[in-house]
Amino acid sequence: GREDLGSGWYSTFRLESGINIDTGLGVASNANNQRSGAGAAESGLSFNRWSYVGLGSNTLGEIRGGRVYTAAFENFTPFDPFLTNGVGSSTPITLRLGQRNTQTALNVSNAIEYLTPGYGQGFFGRVTLALGENPSNGSLATGNPRHAGDHAAFRIGYAGGPLTVAYSAGLTQNTAGRVGTVNNAGDYLNMNLAARYELGWVRLLGQYVTEKLEGASAATGGLTGIATNEAKTRSLLLGAVFPAGPGNIK
Repeated sequence: GREDLGSGWYSTFRLESGINIDTGLGVASNANNQRSGAGAAESGLSFNRWSYVGLGSNTLGEIRGGRVYTAAFENFTPFDPFLTNGVGSSTPITLRLGQRNTQTALNVSNAIEYLTPGYGQGFFGRVTLALGENPSNGSLATGNPRHAGDHAAFRIGYAGGPLTVAYSAGLTQNTAGRVGTVNNAGDYLNMNLAARYELGWVRLLGQYVTEKLEGASAATGGLTGIATNEAKTRSLLLGAVFPAGPGNIK
């Protein structure tokens, strides 16, 4: 929703929930961007996708606070022929380390972010900062390292005429190691350079994505509990969308 406040100012909010259509149960959210903050896999309704309020100006930009899709993930959907949805989504490959081992590959809680005026048009940018909200004396031994779940991401780009190009990067802090019988992930970084070009009869899309996760096996990507281990991925996506009557061919 959006409310005009006058003189170019406005307020905004968004609430969006994922629902399992076979059961009617909601998809879990996460309270602190860590394993310890995860809700039940299937639960009552939760606004796990978006839950924010914002204040914006047509000339100064917009500030949001709440749970959001991180600026880093936002660079995936517009450049995926399947819009990161369904069986054709690219993210099970391009974000395989993050989706398997972290809680911040897509969304983050306790976030505040800034978007430039006219976001998505001309030269634009977005910055996301989020906190894991752990105590200042937290540690791996107690299962709540001080900066675990803290997240920072940005997205910059240009959109004009038939061309859109953008770059994003996101870093989530954590401490790799072993907590009892559980292996804890370390710092997680993903970066994405993407472009799209409209020719009318076809839309061309491409992405180059890298991931790096501390405390994970280089061979399998699974968590090892060993801080010196590091897993990396590199993925290239090339796609095309051809309009065909009321639909399209991808």
